Amino acid sequence: MPSQANLKAAQAVVLSRARHQKGLSRDASKVSKQPLSLRNAEARHHGSSRATIQRIVKKLEAANSADLNDIAFKTAGRPRILTDEEEEAIVAFVMWMERSGLPACKGEVEDAANTLRLRRNPDAQPVSRMWYRRFRDDHPELDKSILKSLDKSREAWEVAGIDDVKEWFKRLAELITKLQIGASEIWNADQAGVRVGILRERVECLIVRTKKKSPAQVLSPADRETCTVIVFPYFGVGVYRR
Repeated sequence: MPSQANLKAAQAVVLSRARHQKGLSRDASKVSKQPLSLRNAEARHHGSSRATIQRIVKKLEAANSADLNDIAFKTAGRPRILTDEEEEAIVAFVMWMERSGLPACKGEVEDAANTLRLRRNPDAQPVSRMWYRRFRDDHPELDKSILKSLDKSREAWEVAGIDDVKEWFKRLAELITKLQIGASEIWNADQAGVRVGILRERVECLIVRTKKKSPAQVLSPADRETCTVIVFPYFGVGVYRR
């Protein structure tokens, strides 16, 4: 059962749309006002969620009524795995992952659902294989996309920046000479490449639905290290420390 905040917000949206269609929604200058949007309804009713408001509005409009008693919410049969608040938390997680440049794949969404369930009930079982599809169907604001990795070879990276690297070492040599820095004051470091986050060629993910369709992409540096671990730092004269 949705929260009272979501119910009241959805009812306000439906009533506002009905008044607008009848020409009853006007301001002091007798200019027709736009109906209440889902975004504004969410802002006015603290604790409500735009996605939940949208689902209730669809039910009310299908029933051609603004009375909440005219619509039924499923309570019989198998109980829902997640509460409305937990589902909205997962939607927020999906949106955050997309903004971070790494859209959430099916496994990550399922892991998030299992984590929320375990926090509420330590003995809860993992979600079923069909849960992910039902979750997508219940949230039309999310869309399925195929995540493709973009390979960038090490050669392409190094060739593109070779002039900048030469200039940097030239300025470094000038600075060492100018400040009379000795060899014992210069450190070098051996390094080992560590590759993280390598993707398969195609991964299904969830993104926010938009009018303009564009493929979801993430950079996969291929044979280039994504981070560097310093193993042994050395003095310029050959003495090292761990």
